[in-house]
Amino acid sequence: MEIRKFHGRDFEPVSKIMGATWYADEGSRSYWLGAEELCIHLMKTDYALTAVDEKDQVLGVVLLRSPREEDHDSQLRGVWQQQMTNLEMMMRMLSLDPASELALVHEESRLMDQVAATFDNTGVGVLPLVIVAPEARGKGVAKALLRAGLEWLSRRGATELRLVTSDDCDWQVYERWGMRRILSSESSAEPRMGIYVYQGFPDFEGRAASYDETSADSADKEAWAMKAEQMVWTREPKEWAAGDEAILITTEPGTDLWQRTYYHFRNDNAPVLQLETDEPYFSFVVRTDFSGAHHRFDQCGVALYLDSENWIKGSVEYEDGVVQHLGSVVTNHGWSDWATTEIPADVRQMWYRLSRREDDYRIDCSEDGEHWRQMRVCHLHEGAGTVRVGVYACSPEDSSFTARFTDLSMGPCAWEAHDGQQPDEE
Repeated sequence: MEIRKFHGRDFEPVSKIMGATWYADEGSRSYWLGAEELCIHLMKTDYALTAVDEKDQVLGVVLLRSPREEDHDSQLRGVWQQQMTNLEMMMRMLSLDPASELALVHEESRLMDQVAATFDNTGVGVLPLVIVAPEARGKGVAKALLRAGLEWLSRRGATELRLVTSDDCDWQVYERWGMRRILSSESSAEPRMGIYVYQGFPDFEGRAASYDETSADSADKEAWAMKAEQMVWTREPKEWAAGDEAILITTEPGTDLWQRTYYHFRNDNAPVLQLETDEPYFSFVVRTDFSGAHHRFDQCGVALYLDSENWIKGSVEYEDGVVQHLGSVVTNHGWSDWATTEIPADVRQMWYRLSRREDDYRIDCSEDGEHWRQMRVCHLHEGAGTVRVGVYACSPEDSSFTARFTDLSMGPCAWEAHDGQQPDEE
């Protein structure tokens, strides 16, 4: 494999890779969509590197944007201008309307511009695109391209790296390399587009990567690290990972938490990772990402699990691709209930805040971590004294997905004391 400078002759094979990767379900439109998107990326890029095999077949490409202002008159400008002209001419010859055919790509470009506007270019090197041909994946192509790209950026004074992608499927790879998601933006158009930004210099051996400490609160990170060391498993799953920024749990088929009610079965085999505390007043917060959930009842969320017959959980359960169930279960002395409401299936992340006031509990949810909605208030008969609180994930039927948990925090109780009718005397 050889890494070389991107050339105009690479445009068509890279367009085909992009079309086959992201627009495979668009049929004959996939090439046009891939070509249009590559033009947009090249327009916003200073430099590009291509990976080729011994037969000069393109395996992948990385696009780079330097933090140096003098590099921003892209040497690729001529390539994208010529290809854009050719693309529009060919589409008109085929009686295709570029404006309508390529609306999806232009929506993605709008999101990219929105994200890029938040960057301070001082010291920030940007990777607008890293893509590998489907048949070349798993052969180290992406690593080779990134290594070469990072070397180019470092020679131009990059002190911070941002990777921008419209494909959220590879977030586990970026996290494993020590990068962390710092920004996401979604469109309201259909089909919905998402742009994700990762920060940090990749470490391909899997150790924690360095990144600009000014971009995160060091005290918050230290507090999270202390909690991570104290959390313990109830039924450790076969596949999981925990770092300074995220917990990943890959579910196993046939795992669940439920006791008796209505279904008349008892399931108590879901993995739960928790922190033990005797604090009588607290709020535990976590952000969940269940983008991989795809089968009925796939779920992940917050849990306060004491034993098999006494626990609380709150989660979103995948249903059928149209709706999902946002709900909570309280199990007292071996009997479960389920309070639920339907939400759209395109919701892929949810925040939870589980608050405790002695042996009474409240669960709130939020889609942005700022605006909270009450899900329920409940009592746990065995919920006084020392408890354990944390996260869980499971797939009750024949399914598996990877759940992602971030932004875990334990703090003062956000559930204020009641100021209305006074308690009855007992």
